[in-house]
Amino acid sequence: MPKAFWYDCGGLPASALPTGSVVEVPLKTRVVPGVVVETGTPELSFATKAILRLAPDSARVPAPWLELLQWIGKYYFTPLPLVLQAALPKTATRFLFRPPKRGVKSRSPAVGATRGVPLPPGDGGRQIPQPAQRAAIDAVA
Repeated sequence: MPKAFWYDCGGLPASALPTGSVVEVPLKTRVVPGVVVETGTPELSFATKAILRLAPDSARVPAPWLELLQWIGKYYFTPLPLVLQAALPKTATRFLFRPPKRGVKSRSPAVGATRGVPLPPGDGGRQIPQPAQRAAIDAVA
């Protein structure tokens, strides 16, 4: 059953680790992504391991979302790490710490392909919305 663990800030200042920060931590023999859900200086009777790395600033679970996930855990009697694991895409957390070495190559669909939806023509790498999409965007805006 997943559970929360205490970690030492290591070489990072405590102010650099606000609640919701995505970090990389050692767990047994692996290195895994984690989320800071609480900070403080509790009296612990055991040694703690240090946080290895902090993800870029843009990789943070917003406080309201973290509060919602904590509420979900309490409401459904589910441990918070399990709720976080379900809410955060594994590929995204892996990407934060191990970005691809090469750019993604664009492949054109095979001739006669029947699956998929063709993308509208782009404008310098940006996609241009189709008329129906533009109407929906304008309606929402």
